[in-house]
Amino acid sequence: MDGATLLNRIGAILLVAALVIAVGLSVMTHRSVSETQKAQALTAARILDTISTELRTQTTLRSELTKQLVENGAGSQGAYLAKIRRDGLQAHSTTKQKLDALSRSNVAILTLLDLYDPYARTDGLKAETRAFRSYAIAWNDRWDSVMEYFMAGGNLPASDVSFPDGFRAAVEAEKKLVAN
Repeated sequence: MDGATLLNRIGAILLVAALVIAVGLSVMTHRSVSETQKAQALTAARILDTISTELRTQTTLRSELTKQLVENGAGSQGAYLAKIRRDGLQAHSTTKQKLDALSRSNVAILTLLDLYDPYARTDGLKAETRAFRSYAIAWNDRWDSVMEYFMAGGNLPASDVSFPDGFRAAVEAEKKLVAN
């Protein structure tokens, strides 16, 4: 066998080896990416489930607060302020705990939304997330100022902060999309 034939055979063997290695790396990379995508999908589903749980908790708290804080059409925070002025702080400590829990729930949902943001698929959720952020920040700012108004003898501004109507539905729609 001459030198040229030997070089051709060695070249062919190296080429075949390189192809086998390339195919092997491609398969391993695909598996790695698939596992990462599965982990991301599970993470996204867990985040959405936790947001749904927080929303159910908020619904319960709002319902209880509405029953406790019926006060001349004022929102829950304004009604709470009127009641503590009339009856004292101690008489409404349970209500304060519920309002504090609602505030913490808003913060929890905001945190979860920040975590979920890279995975968001629907425009509806993106829009409703912006609406919820505005609501939660305004609601918590208002709640944080209740004691200042109480101490100063003032009243909260008349307009209350409304929960974004489409947020729950947008979360549920996103959950269905992620589940598929």
